Amino acid sequence: MKYGAYLVPTAAIEKAWPDAKPFIERALAFGTGRREPDDVKQQLKDGDAALWFVYVVDSDEIHAAAVTEIIDYPRKRVLDLALMAGVGLAEWLALLGKLEDWARGLGCHQIQIHGRAGWGRVTSYPEAARVYVKELCDG
Repeated sequence: MKYGAYLVPTAAIEKAWPDAKPFIERALAFGTGRREPDDVKQQLKDGDAALWFVYVVDSDEIHAAAVTEIIDYPRKRVLDLALMAGVGLAEWLALLGKLEDWARGLGCHQIQIHGRAGWGRVTSYPEAARVYVKELCDG
């Protein structure tokens, strides 16, 4: 199968949400509880994050969804791959190059992936840090 990646325009988030939501829910199931699907949807609608679909070329079949965010640090602009879930990762992981190109076009100096340790097995990106989280309250 041949795969492509598609950046969903901000104006089309509402229409694309039914396709994206199951993937977003799956990605958030492994998260830290900092956001819920409706929070992600609002970020996308506000233009604070971008939604990407991985699809089978010549088909309407979506195999993955990803959410990216631009983070402007004092010295570098970074594209953060904040959420991703899907099927067939090994077959379409090379599409990260499309995200890299898009990030360069936006003046980003780095791309980073927030994800589980398993990313280290499937991407050539070097591990720069791990995040350890402790809840301090129930809220």
